[in-house]
Amino acid sequence: MTKISVIVPTYNEVGNMYPLIERIDKSIKEFDHEIIVVDDNSPDGTAQVVKELSEKYPVKLVVRNNGKGLATAVVEGFKHATGDVYAVIDADLQHPPEKLVPLIWEVCNGTDVAIGSRYAEGAGFGKFKLHRMIMSKGANTIAKVLLPRLANVNDIQSGFFAIKKDVIKGVELKPTGYKILLEILAMGDYKVVKEVPYQFSQRKYGDSKLGASTVFSYLKHVVMLTFREKESKRLMKFMLTGVAGIIVSVGMLWFLTEMMGIFYLTSGLVSKEAGTLLSFVANEFWVFNDRIKFTWKESAKRCVQFNINRILSMFIVIAVMVILTEFAGIHYIISNLIGIVIAFPINYVMSNKWVWVGDMRKGLKVGAQKV
Repeated sequence: MTKISVIVPTYNEVGNMYPLIERIDKSIKEFDHEIIVVDDNSPDGTAQVVKELSEKYPVKLVVRNNGKGLATAVVEGFKHATGDVYAVIDADLQHPPEKLVPLIWEVCNGTDVAIGSRYAEGAGFGKFKLHRMIMSKGANTIAKVLLPRLANVNDIQSGFFAIKKDVIKGVELKPTGYKILLEILAMGDYKVVKEVPYQFSQRKYGDSKLGASTVFSYLKHVVMLTFREKESKRLMKFMLTGVAGIIVSVGMLWFLTEMMGIFYLTSGLVSKEAGTLLSFVANEFWVFNDRIKFTWKESAKRCVQFNINRILSMFIVIAVMVILTEFAGIHYIISNLIGIVIAFPINYVMSNKWVWVGDMRKGLKVGAQKV
């Protein structure tokens, strides 16, 4: 029989522990299970209450004296888990313990990662404040742009999920802050992801841990993951192809303008296209070659898409050149370089998520369970 390990990270959650443990145990009583509470030495007596609960329920208590946040507490819980499926739930009762059942059933029936989602059809944020929703949406967007593997997952920041233990087997987890799911999705070994809708509830006891430091930790975590995940290497390659294109583009701009006497905006368009074609070839056969199966027809299609992508950046570059050269008196070479730098993020995002999307998520299935 499949054994379930439920990981509960805590800090000053004494008021929530009795109803939380009781509801978890009641919800998953049909499974062989254990509840692992990882407490960061809460001064409010949380650990003592958990000890009392362990006399009645299958609870293990792990107390950390030098805790470093919720995410690392969950990783510590994984180390003590003996189950085949790991489930994670916050202690604040904003995640309904009864929803552990559909998450666990998803994993028991072939899903690698089942996420309790506030964004799936039929889900909701309850009385979540507007600024919190905006922050959540913004944080999701940042992660999706910088970590393309997460592009199809809606609730990247969820603290309520279940995984097969093999998803993190042999994986070095080094999370920062509160978002352990972000770490697992970026570094884990999985193919099938499902999002299970649930209604996010208001906290009844204790205080929210969200603050400026939490936001900073999240951003730091995302940036660190981009360097640990292979996509960071792709970004560096993309930048190098861009530099090569810039050298060709700027060299031709100077030649056509100074040596051929062509108006600088006209030569700017021609030189830009020359640089674009060089960048395309480098991206096709070096940067994104692992995502595609080369055929002349598909390559021609991607070349057209890449040029469409660059049309927007061309307008940006030319607009910057006009503003800086005509109105600010900056040399056209300098204004061209400034325009290229401004247009770079758009080029990368469009190339990554439209032109060479190819097999970036090959074998990865992401779906949502409906109510």
